Amino acid sequence: MKRGVAAVYLILIIFSCTGPGERAEGYTVKGNVRHPGTGYVWLEILTPDGYEVVDSAKLDSKGNFMLKTRKKEPDIYRINFFENQKNPFVISGQDVWIEADGNTAFGGFKIRGGEGADALTRYLDLKTKFRVKLNALQQEIFTANDHEDSLKLDSLKKEAELLQQNFEDNAKEIIRSQNGNLTALLLLSGDLRIGPNLDFYDEQMPILKGKLSGVWQFEDLYKEYKKVKQVAVGSVAPDFTLPDPAGDSISLSSFRGKYLFIDFWASWCQPCRLENPNLKKVYEKYHGPQFDILGVAIEKKKKYWLEAIREDGLPWHHVSDLKYLDSEVIELYDITGVPLTILLDPEGRIIAKDLHSDELDSILSARLGK
Repeated sequence: MKRGVAAVYLILIIFSCTGPGERAEGYTVKGNVRHPGTGYVWLEILTPDGYEVVDSAKLDSKGNFMLKTRKKEPDIYRINFFENQKNPFVISGQDVWIEADGNTAFGGFKIRGGEGADALTRYLDLKTKFRVKLNALQQEIFTANDHEDSLKLDSLKKEAELLQQNFEDNAKEIIRSQNGNLTALLLLSGDLRIGPNLDFYDEQMPILKGKLSGVWQFEDLYKEYKKVKQVAVGSVAPDFTLPDPAGDSISLSSFRGKYLFIDFWASWCQPCRLENPNLKKVYEKYHGPQFDILGVAIEKKKKYWLEAIREDGLPWHHVSDLKYLDSEVIELYDITGVPLTILLDPEGRIIAKDLHSDELDSILSARLGK
């Protein structure tokens, strides 16, 4: 989600109907901080350029504060406790009461007033417990790794995966309970990344669109969702045309009719380079009328790109526009890092992603019979 919303992991939406003339000014945000810090508590509003300060206050002797919005229209705000703890929420239709730890980034945070408060409280409690357990597991994982205890390490990693899955499952139920309102939208855009949770996004997006079409937060998230969706398993890979080392144009669509392994890589990417010898073995085993590889390099300098191809002895097709992070394929394929690998079927449909060479070998063996 753009404009800083992707970082929003705690959101409150408060709705009520206010008749004409009931309030001429904005709404009040009152609260108490259990561990007062030094400096100010700020109320900040989210703008296209980030958060901007709306109001600020010093705590009184009992740790209480009061802040004011400048308008009554619903909007996303964030309360910032001494630069130690920052919690976004949305004000709409009601005054708000907040209780916070104020001392740590993920300290306690409770909010009262209006629709969405209960969901936020449950979400916060879920997230806090998850973080505590995950941090403890990570320490055990570090210890097992230092002691080279592979059995213990495997067990702890599985436990961490189950913990993550349990958190996500419960978070999804909280989001479902909001029936496509703004609370659902903003909780969805917090911790549940689109790619690994695409099925859930497929479920929620039509519900959200029915209620929030035109709301900029939804429109931004929907754009991100469509970007991920177009390169998800089962989708036809978006076509592109890039120059090869000789300057000749090669289009992705020119490989139709055969299985194609797209390897997004770079000369400066050590994991990419380490995998190249293994990928060469797969290429030599299957290359022919039914299978090919296309290397798409995320590069700045042609010299380094060509040196890497030569040094690693890579015999397959290579393309790059040498625009590095401005390359058209970065946005087209939602690339957040390399290596990224994608396997296409003869119709150009994505059948697998993020494959290592041994996994690619297994799929090709099953499909091509070698």
